[in-house]
Amino acid sequence: QGNPLFILPVSALFIYFGLSMFDIVQIPIPRFLQPKTGKVQGGSFLSAYLFGAVSGTIASPCLSPGLILILHYVASIASQSFMGYLEGFGLLFIFGIGSSLPLLIIGTFSGSLKMLPKSGLWMVEIKKLIGIMLIAMALYHLSHLERYVPWYIFVWIIVATFITLGIYYFVSASKSSTTGMSRYRNLMGVVLFIAAGLIALQGQKALYDHLYPSVKKSIWSHDYQKALTQAQQEHRLLFIDIGATYCPACKTLDSQIFSQQPILHALQDFISLKIESDVHTTSYEALKADYGSFIQGFPTFLIVDPTTKEVIKKWSVEINQLSLVQIQAELQALARTYSSKKSV
Repeated sequence: QGNPLFILPVSALFIYFGLSMFDIVQIPIPRFLQPKTGKVQGGSFLSAYLFGAVSGTIASPCLSPGLILILHYVASIASQSFMGYLEGFGLLFIFGIGSSLPLLIIGTFSGSLKMLPKSGLWMVEIKKLIGIMLIAMALYHLSHLERYVPWYIFVWIIVATFITLGIYYFVSASKSSTTGMSRYRNLMGVVLFIAAGLIALQGQKALYDHLYPSVKKSIWSHDYQKALTQAQQEHRLLFIDIGATYCPACKTLDSQIFSQQPILHALQDFISLKIESDVHTTSYEALKADYGSFIQGFPTFLIVDPTTKEVIKKWSVEINQLSLVQIQAELQALARTYSSKKSV
C-alpha cells in the first residue's frame, strides 16, 4: 500500500541486479570508463589514482548488488533505534573493510596471492545466491503494493518465482560438468521447491480468508471522531496507533506486539484507534490538529484522555524494547487508574 512511484523503480533495480547475478542480463561498463591501461604511466600518484578508478569501475557490477542489499537492511533497522544506527554503521564499515582488505594484503605481500582461493564454479554459485536474495528483496518491496495487488494474489507470484528458480537449478544441474556441482544444484532446486510449497500453504490460507472472511469484530476503529465520541461516552481511555502502510517498523510492531493475545486482551479496556496516514487521511489530519506536537514520525502510539484530549502516554519504536508482559501491565495500570478517577 505504499507509493508505487517509489516502490516500482526500487523493485525493478533489485530485479535487474538479481538477474545480472544469474548472467541473464549484463551490467555494461560505459566505453569511456573502460580501462585503457596502455595510456597510464607507473610510478606516480596520478597513475595510482587512475588505476584505482578503473579497478573500482570494473568491480562495481560485482559489488553494487551486495552493497544495495546491505543498504536495504541498514535502512530498515536504522529508523528503529539508536542501536540500529550503530549496527548499520558497523555493517557498512565492515563491508568497506572487507572489500579493500584483500587488495591491501595483495599489494603489501605479493606472495599472499597464492593463498587466495582459486576462482571457479563456486564463485558463480555464490553470485547466484546473492541474486536470489536481491530478487527476494524486490518481492518484499512489491508486497507493500497491497492496495493494487492483494496479498492473496501476490503470494502466488512469490510461489511462481520460487518454482521458476527451482526449475532453473534443476536444468542447470543436468548441464553440470562435475558430480558435486550437479548434486548442489539439485539440492538448491529441492530447497526452492519446498519453499514454494510452504509459501503456497500461506497463499491457500490467504485466498480462503479472502473468500470466507472472519466475522470476528476487530478491536480497532479507523475513524477518529467516532472513536473519540465512543471513548467519552463509555469513560474509557483512547489508544491511538498512528502509522503508514509504507512503514516497515509499523508492520513489525503490529505483528510482534499488537496482534499478540496479551496485548489485545489489555486493549479491551481501551477504545482502540488505528490510523494509516496515507489511507485514513481525514482522521489523520484531525489527529495532527489535536496532537501534532506528539506525532514526530511513524509509528506513534498515544494514550489519550478523551475528555480533556490530554496525552497520558506516548510510545514510538522504543516500545519494542519492552516485553509483552511489561506492555500489558502498563496498559492495565493506566486503564485502572483512569477508571478509578472516573468512578470517584
